[in-house]
Amino acid sequence: SLVFTVLLTCFLMGLQFWKIFLKNHFRHDMSGYFTRSMKRKLEEDKKLTPFPLMALPSELIDRFLSKLSIEDRHNGSLTNKRMHGIALDWKNKYFVENLIIVEVSEQTKLERIAKRKKLPYHKYRHEQEILLVEGRSYSIEFFIKLSQNISIGKLTIMLDHRIDFHRDIYHLLKNFDTINTLILDSEFYELANSVITRSYLLELANNCTSLNTTPFGTIATPHMLTDFMHLYVAMMDGKTKLKCYMTGIIIDAWKYLLYMLGYHIMEDGSGYCININLRIFRIKNGPIRNRGVYLFDKNMEIFASGTPNSGFRLRMKVHETPELFSAAKSAVSARSSYFVYSSELL
Repeated sequence: SLVFTVLLTCFLMGLQFWKIFLKNHFRHDMSGYFTRSMKRKLEEDKKLTPFPLMALPSELIDRFLSKLSIEDRHNGSLTNKRMHGIALDWKNKYFVENLIIVEVSEQTKLERIAKRKKLPYHKYRHEQEILLVEGRSYSIEFFIKLSQNISIGKLTIMLDHRIDFHRDIYHLLKNFDTINTLILDSEFYELANSVITRSYLLELANNCTSLNTTPFGTIATPHMLTDFMHLYVAMMDGKTKLKCYMTGIIIDAWKYLLYMLGYHIMEDGSGYCININLRIFRIKNGPIRNRGVYLFDKNMEIFASGTPNSGFRLRMKVHETPELFSAAKSAVSARSSYFVYSSELL
């Protein structure tokens, strides 16, 4: 048994030795194989000449351009005649999911650029920014080209100063090929008062499906309310592309809006409705975002929330089918009550 044990031990040690030997030999051999393969690959690559991108057909270059950010694409079109011609072709429309045009200070611009450089490329492409520095002058030509070459999922404009350049940008919005959601986010009322007109609203309504002018286009004058009602009728009659409009309204304009829709308030606080299609509800409980006054008129829904002191947020929506309109009205009426007293409306 002792002899057997010794022989078995020697046999196992021999197996271990050969295992280590073969493993090291195979490793060195494979390492050499990969090294030789890489050297051959590098030698073959040296014989290849770089393929010129501009030699590709315009359709393929267009595909390449569509993957770039707006800024990179614009810079490329400035330095290359071929790319410039492709970028100007009206048939080439690039889709940008979310675009923000905002005016900031020089320091804020540097901070935002540094922050965005850390984002993964796909997130950067989903939301792009055009940062304008306060006090600097810019050419409108870039934005004209922009309006001719891109379609946008969501466009947000944040410009607060009353200068001709800003006014030109706001007027240029009606020339953009496609905008699903347009947000005019400015608190400079005088600029809004000179921009938001009946014709401007109707032109924007033909160019986007959702428009938000809160607080930029807050309804504060009889003239603005009249413009709002023209948009209301156009949406009701299906004469615009717009399906949802959000803005603000002050208390006096809100009272007059009710009157124009057919709800008359008496001196004693009671009220009566001369519009047979108008139904008014109020939700007092539940989530805060759903609390407020709801008006249903034919295929239109108006939702107002807020307080008399701070004003109301207004959302106007058109329902494209009778079924959708009935479903929306039923959902609201199930959580509220119909009322006729003005105190419930304010």
